[in-house]
Amino acid sequence: RRLSESERESLQAESVLKLDSAELDPNKWTDKHAALVKAAAQDSNVARIFVTASIKKELCRCKATDGSDTAWLRRLRPWEGHDDHIHVRLKCPVGEKCVEQDPPPEGDGCGAELTEWLKKVAMDPPHKSAHPGEVPDEPMKPFPLSKMPAECIKVLDAAP
Repeated sequence: RRLSESERESLQAESVLKLDSAELDPNKWTDKHAALVKAAAQDSNVARIFVTASIKKELCRCKATDGSDTAWLRRLRPWEGHDDHIHVRLKCPVGEKCVEQDPPPEGDGCGAELTEWLKKVAMDPPHKSAHPGEVPDEPMKPFPLSKMPAECIKVLDAAP
């Protein structure tokens, strides 16, 4: 369904991680999420996608069991703060004046680099419950569309 302007301005993204953990919450992360991320990463116009390390870990685990093509995993880049959304970085359109970023490192990124990200996140999970005497993390304030760059507004206003 189409969200109202009020809904778009106040909608809060929900983390796919378990509270007090860097592990995916199976009640929130679904096969549909995985299919969406994989489809985006397989698109030839996509340069890279920033995801939380646990998403990358899960998709690496799945590729190990299904034996499918894994070249798309190279485009998935672990980055902190991406447990409730992903960022898709597109390649420069042909004929446009923009500078391409260097490609991700060779390989699928499921080895040592991912292990380091997972260690880092495990030591400081992004969403913590309040413990006695502690104040819980304040929820993020909504980021209104009116504060987005003009280029982003153009994309949102483009016809489907």
